[in-house]
Amino acid sequence: MGQHVRRESYPCVTSSRIDYLGHQASRRHDLMVAEVDDLSWPFERVTNLDDEEVRETAYEIFFTSCRSSPGFGGRHALTFQSNHENNGGNGDGGSKLNQVVTKPASRVKKVLGLKMLKRSPSRRMMSGSSGVSSTPSSPVAGADTGKNSDTMRTLCNSVVSLSWRSANGTPTDVCHWADGFPFNIHLYTKLLQSIFDIRDETLVLDEVDELLELMKKTWSTLGIALPIHNVCFTWVLFHQYIVTGQVEPDLLCGSHAMLNEVANDAKREKDSLYVKILSSVLSSMQGWAEKRLLNYHEFFQRGNANQIENLLPVMLSASKILGEDLTITDGEGEEKGDITIVDSSGDRVDKCIRSSMKNAFEKRAAKLEKVIVQIVVEDSTECDDGGKTVVREMVPFDIDSVILSLLGKWIDESLHKGKECVKRAKETETWNPKSKSEPFAQSAAELMKLAATTVEEFFQVPIAITESLVQDLADGLENLFQDYMMFVAACGSKQNYIPLLPPLTRCSRDSKFMKLWKRVAPCSSGFEEQHSTKRIHEDHHHLPKPSTDRGTQRLYVRLNTLHYLITHIHSIDKALSLNPGVVSSNHLRFANNRRAQSNNSPLYFESANLSILAACQHVSEVAAYRLVFHDSSSVFYDSLYVGGVARGHIKPVLRILSQNISQLTTILIDRAQPLALKEIMKASFDSFLMVLLAGGSSRVFFRSDHEIIQEDFEHLRILFSNCVESLIADNVVQGEAAVVEGVIGLMGQNTEQLMEDFSIVTCEGSGMGILGNGQNLPMPPTTGKWNRSDPNTILRVLCYRNDRAANQFLKKTFQLAKRR
Repeated sequence: MGQHVRRESYPCVTSSRIDYLGHQASRRHDLMVAEVDDLSWPFERVTNLDDEEVRETAYEIFFTSCRSSPGFGGRHALTFQSNHENNGGNGDGGSKLNQVVTKPASRVKKVLGLKMLKRSPSRRMMSGSSGVSSTPSSPVAGADTGKNSDTMRTLCNSVVSLSWRSANGTPTDVCHWADGFPFNIHLYTKLLQSIFDIRDETLVLDEVDELLELMKKTWSTLGIALPIHNVCFTWVLFHQYIVTGQVEPDLLCGSHAMLNEVANDAKREKDSLYVKILSSVLSSMQGWAEKRLLNYHEFFQRGNANQIENLLPVMLSASKILGEDLTITDGEGEEKGDITIVDSSGDRVDKCIRSSMKNAFEKRAAKLEKVIVQIVVEDSTECDDGGKTVVREMVPFDIDSVILSLLGKWIDESLHKGKECVKRAKETETWNPKSKSEPFAQSAAELMKLAATTVEEFFQVPIAITESLVQDLADGLENLFQDYMMFVAACGSKQNYIPLLPPLTRCSRDSKFMKLWKRVAPCSSGFEEQHSTKRIHEDHHHLPKPSTDRGTQRLYVRLNTLHYLITHIHSIDKALSLNPGVVSSNHLRFANNRRAQSNNSPLYFESANLSILAACQHVSEVAAYRLVFHDSSSVFYDSLYVGGVARGHIKPVLRILSQNISQLTTILIDRAQPLALKEIMKASFDSFLMVLLAGGSSRVFFRSDHEIIQEDFEHLRILFSNCVESLIADNVVQGEAAVVEGVIGLMGQNTEQLMEDFSIVTCEGSGMGILGNGQNLPMPPTTGKWNRSDPNTILRVLCYRNDRAANQFLKKTFQLAKRR
């Protein structure tokens, strides 16, 4: 008998088996070539190797990995119970030949929703089992390796050195064999394709769990990790759905289920090779699906229309992963550059519907046009003039006027939607931002999205858009913006937070005890300073924790919202102004003749922009006075200099203001911070002036106090000069501080000089000229705009001056009551 010829390395992979698999692959390719041509191959091509060679190599690596792994052939390996074992033993083997083998339900099939096979084991498994059992064991003759030992040693050393290679040339602890991209992906996808049954390639083998578990043994050889496996498995299921004629929706559903796993991997895995593979696979899947969904009237008929509900989730999932999760990290940090792939999904369903409807209408319109032309041609054969009379009798359909009428109605409906959006905002808006990255009201985002969508769809109408139509749309949008802006700015007034001015009184004369104390202690303010310093030290342990009130934070969310409106209104304005499809009323292009477009001034929404800027000023002012007179009042207006002036009294004020400003800058966007901080500075200076001029009966000042007060105000001024990278210009700070410094200068003047200055400015202001005998000075009105030349300001300095001369002057001139 002749000796059987066997493959020495892998007995289970016979040449006939490989030929059969190659024949099946070729037949499948011929049947589905049209559909596969539309599906772009996501991996780089491997030259000089055909599919049969790649498949054979994949199987060899698979069996080699399984044979070299512990436990192969044991209970963890893929096992098969052949009925042929009993054919010669009991005589009834023929009746059991087609017996159905019952196996546990596949976990993978349950997860992916794939169908179970209820029949005999697959032909693939039968062929493999028969090949192993029927091939006799033939020992291999010993080879004379002595003469080839040097050659073999050189070959082994070369192979080992290559297998221990690394990308950068450094030594590695991992042995690599076939993990280079894209060769490893080609091998692994061919291996994954073996899970499909040969006799019905739309079905997955019952042994898929065991097969996939064994395929994991090839990961170290091929350089495959779980995220890459998930991507490849997703692709194989999707590819199999297409090459089998799109008749098995379970394959598509399984691909969609795997996309959920891929989405989770994409959020964590940022390796550049993985992202490259993922983006290629998803782009190919998305492109194939989107081509059909954008024209689903042509690709899907009544018989297969239900496939849309399976294909649409796949496209949306692929688009979402491409748009949100993919970031290629090129290098080890930002200094080496990050490349972000951005492909927003948007409202793809609406896009597909519109696109397919458009294509369907255009196709049917073309058919209708051919029919009409044919009718005209047939009628013209009966006319002597060649059909010219028929053509003249045909009344042209003025489609432009119809479209313009419909477009006007559409504009009104769109603006009505905007009004409903504003109305809904007024009823439900809570001024709580969605996130730190979106620190504005969500109602503003909804309104701006609606406006941008309206403008985009407006220019998609296939007619010449006139300037008058654009103006009508712009006027309607501007009314919406104005209405919403007024809603945002409706937050009260700063007067709601400024305390009422206390009545003017004169300081009481010092008691006899205080006079005696001053004689013992010559420093007139020593007792007050010592007492105040002690009280301040005690108060430091009982100060409330600094925080910005929730109401104040909502005001700053309003301010962010106004700046959000400014930015997006400018974008919409540009979309309306610079669109090349707009023509003037005389049907001449006016893009070069319109109002100066080279500058950045708004063309259509100038009034709305000016109103929003005024609203920003108002909201910033209200928020600032609430922050100072409400959130910081416990250490500022309510307690500063109460009981006397002492060094260090301003420190709690500075600490609270500084921390509240720091918290404010975390809420406000950058563009809103300069104006907001300027208003906080003005409110703080006003509060400081009210402490000095309208602090109530708990505050009195001596002439000698003005030096400490000047030092304290200097610290307050420096706080705003240096805070947040000097967002407020020095000249602005100096201009606001000059008023306060002028009042502090009045506090440093002697009482006689104050009384003289008061009399002069009061007479000049009332028109009395020189005060005659028997005439009394009139009470100057309180304007609230304090400065050193204002008579009411000088009067208040006298009212808070703890001095006998000031006391007598106020009593004689205005009969002011003493403090209690």
